[in-house]
Amino acid sequence: MQYILATLKWSIVILILLVATVLLIPLGMMLLGYKVNADSGQIAELAVEKGNIAICDSIINYGIFGPPSDESRTHCVFRYAKLTKDPTACELLLPSDYGWSCLGAARKNGEVCSINYGKNVMWAETPYTDIRTATMDECRKGLTTTEKGEKCCYILQLTSEPGIDECSRFKGDEQFFNLCLSQLAMKRKDGSICAGITDDNARTICKIKIKYL
Repeated sequence: MQYILATLKWSIVILILLVATVLLIPLGMMLLGYKVNADSGQIAELAVEKGNIAICDSIINYGIFGPPSDESRTHCVFRYAKLTKDPTACELLLPSDYGWSCLGAARKNGEVCSINYGKNVMWAETPYTDIRTATMDECRKGLTTTEKGEKCCYILQLTSEPGIDECSRFKGDEQFFNLCLSQLAMKRKDGSICAGITDDNARTICKIKIKYL
């Protein structure tokens, strides 16, 4: 009986110590400035408010539930870039696929043509409506029937065809000129071409893309 009581006593002591450890470790982390089991979206908003993306690094997910800490930190950076439209934040995630997606989220203005390299191009004839597409073959054959479609087809072909390699035709047409330069820079893997892009945000994205190609 005494042996059973002694065993029970030590079991209770061990349980108390385990519970105390589970409670005290997160408390200690919080006192040290870590964001324990915090919502990554809310931490991103805090980082924006403080102007300090490093706050995302303070996320620690403790325990067996919830996403891994690195996943929450990554989402925090992505969310920060999206809220601030600061593409430089995405460099913390590059060259991962999530980092490339982050650059899209950090873009201030949508691109006039959506390029699916070597396959097709999509555009809207009017803002957000009358969505059209053309395949590479259709572009080569000149089968597009609108001015915007022809321009988007030209840029699609520029991305992969050696004989199409300049953007001067778009001077004075800012949206197409900037997109053309961005695609040409990636085609040539030449970051100096990005300097001609007139939009600061798009120019920064262009330079970052070339850096991580």
